[in-house]
Amino acid sequence: MIHKLQKSFVRVTMVSAALVLVILMGIVNISNYVQRNGTDAELLQILADNNGRFPGDGKGGKSGHRFITEETPYETRYFSVLLSEDGSFVWPDTTQIAAVAPEQAISIAQSLLLAGKTSGYYQNYKFTVVTYDGGYIRYVFLDCSRNLFAVRQFFLNSLIVTAAGLAVLFGLAWALSKRAVRPIAESYEKQKAFITNAGHELKTPLAVIGSSTDVIELETGETQWTKSIHSQVERMTELTAQLIALARMDESSAQLVMEDLDLSAVTAEVLEPFAMLAERNGLSFSADIAPDIRLKANRDAVEKICAILADNAVKYTVPGGDIRFTLTREGGKAVLREENPAEGLAAGKQEKLFDRFYRADASRSSTQPGYGLGLPLARSLAEAMGGSLTAVSPDGKRLIFTAHFTA
Repeated sequence: MIHKLQKSFVRVTMVSAALVLVILMGIVNISNYVQRNGTDAELLQILADNNGRFPGDGKGGKSGHRFITEETPYETRYFSVLLSEDGSFVWPDTTQIAAVAPEQAISIAQSLLLAGKTSGYYQNYKFTVVTYDGGYIRYVFLDCSRNLFAVRQFFLNSLIVTAAGLAVLFGLAWALSKRAVRPIAESYEKQKAFITNAGHELKTPLAVIGSSTDVIELETGETQWTKSIHSQVERMTELTAQLIALARMDESSAQLVMEDLDLSAVTAEVLEPFAMLAERNGLSFSADIAPDIRLKANRDAVEKICAILADNAVKYTVPGGDIRFTLTREGGKAVLREENPAEGLAAGKQEKLFDRFYRADASRSSTQPGYGLGLPLARSLAEAMGGSLTAVSPDGKRLIFTAHFTA
């Protein structure tokens, strides 16, 4: 229980931190991209406004733009292609780039013209189109490989930093989780100790009350009062036994002895008397058990799980209803299912059924023996063997319990 709580603490911490880091890194990376893309867009617009050249470079255009420094024309790689819309005239300008030959520049511009694209990216080149009078257009290309590489590198570095930060945080969260859950662990240990000690202390007075009642019956005969005393003593004895069993299952030191078990034979043996009990109560009972399913498990635990599920089904199946048990092998697991119609269900997961002392049908609880401890005990036993026990009502009318055992 405490180990699960510790894991939950670490999981919540890591998920919260991951969300915060992802959001922050996303904002930073988007901002970085927007800023660099904005710079490239402004440079490209300057080139487009000045016939594919920077202003003041001696080859056309106006000088004195505040965005341009003396080094900008030499640091920037760009080219342009002037062509007529009908493709009859083509003039490339690739003097400011060495990676693109004039023929390649023409091919790129013509392919974009045929595709009807007027702006965007062609590989690492950001481009736009300028339209002139007389049916001429100019494709202007800006080499953005430096900024794109910087954006990608920044993104990669942010991923590395995020992963490293999460790894460090995981170590800290795991190291501090014991201290964080220590007050709850101490309280829980005290609660378990109280239940165990109280259960043992109750055994003696219950035994004395039962023995004293036997003596009274020997002397005066059985009466309704002595019968009532015996009944209540049996109920209290059963309750204390279940509480002690649950407390022991909650202890991290509790280990079940596993053995090679014929699950098919054990399940059939446990369910047989419940089939007769169901028939006496006017219920239909069927058990479809696949043969020769073997696994490593604790025999007492498996028997208790089967008995608890069968007893619960007989008690709470609606009058005239049918109870169905199936045992199959699915992949590397053995799966035991129990299905029966029941009242007072809501469609979805029925997790409340595994809460201690929870009784789903209050109107029938007063007439049915039990304390709401059977299903919690069954789940604890299944988990102690490395399996699981779940409950679901797909339509709000039928209840399905599913126990998975590692085969």
